Amino acid sequence: MVTTKDLQEYLNKFEEAVKEHNKLYYDVVNRWERLGLLEGLETGVKEECAVCFERMAMYLIYEKNPENCDWIFETVVFPIIRRVLDGSPALYPKGIGSFNGKFNPKEIEEFYYDNLDKVKEEVIELAKEKGKGLEDLDFEAEWTALMSNKLIEKYKEE
Repeated sequence: MVTTKDLQEYLNKFEEAVKEHNKLYYDVVNRWERLGLLEGLETGVKEECAVCFERMAMYLIYEKNPENCDWIFETVVFPIIRRVLDGSPALYPKGIGSFNGKFNPKEIEEFYYDNLDKVKEEVIELAKEKGKGLEDLDFEAEWTALMSNKLIEKYKEE
């Protein structure tokens, strides 16, 4: 039989766990805010973006094989995540928090490499259309924009 004392102990432990969770959550948000990567995002989007950044950072640090690292992926993945979250409210019709359920760092990486050749072709085509060489383009920005748009299309299809 559950006593009042047992119930009170359970509630106290639960309250402590919630406080610890909230502290960790705000530490994550503050870390990414200090880096400037959340600047200009609305409340709600900012917090979700920070959580996605943290998950991707942990994936890159702890799960990626260093010999298998691709500097372009590591450079553009955070701007891609930000762009997808900031520019696509249609991706989370049940609220911004519903995106985090879709966000899986390994799937993002697989998607990236599955679309790598197509995005390379599109960046080269873009340079030709603008009458420029690849060295004249902001390669990272163009790459990020194209990959973000492809990822947004993927999520809209789901």
